[in-house]
Amino acid sequence: MRFANNTELPTLADKLDHFIRTKLVPNAGKTKAKSVEDEKQFKAAEKVLDEYLGSLINVFRYFGRTTTQTALQVDFTMSVQDLINMFRKARILDTDRLSLREFIDVIERYHTPGSDKNLSERLCEDNFKKYLRVNHDLLAINKEVAARKQWVNECAVLEKDGKTPEEIKELMADKVEPRDISDDERKEREHSETAELHAKWEQETISQHLMFIKGAEVIF
Repeated sequence: MRFANNTELPTLADKLDHFIRTKLVPNAGKTKAKSVEDEKQFKAAEKVLDEYLGSLINVFRYFGRTTTQTALQVDFTMSVQDLINMFRKARILDTDRLSLREFIDVIERYHTPGSDKNLSERLCEDNFKKYLRVNHDLLAINKEVAARKQWVNECAVLEKDGKTPEEIKELMADKVEPRDISDDERKEREHSETAELHAKWEQETISQHLMFIKGAEVIF
């Protein structure tokens, strides 16, 4: 932290004192840094908590599996699966209001912040690209293009061996000639089939991740 020389902070000791009082002391109670957006969300949630605290306690008591009580506080514990059941019964989850992916993302944002095993990390675009590279044959267009290429190569080998077009046609008669696909059709189908595969991959990843986290507990 640098301060320009001025009459208000003439010495290094003054600068250090100013730095401690204005920069360190105000943040002394923080356990983690929050962005401006995080602070806004926290303040909005705090108002809701203050207004509906009694109702929230009743909800957690009803849907929660266990509670822990001490002389100072009472903890209501719910598993992720309990939360999912609660939001589905309230007809909030799996609707236009809230998707399962968004729901899990909100839980993990606070339950396991920074983990590379979060759903948002598993669903990142790089992971899908890796999946697509390994499973490129899952796109029908790729298989059709490969079949056409193989058929053309086999014909080229026969032609190189001196076979006439009639002989090539006879030798290849037991194979169905794959149709030639234009570049425009190939690009269009690649786009649409990739989008369909991405949606399927996302749903499968969410289902697998749900098996992994549904027993995790959230304490209120």
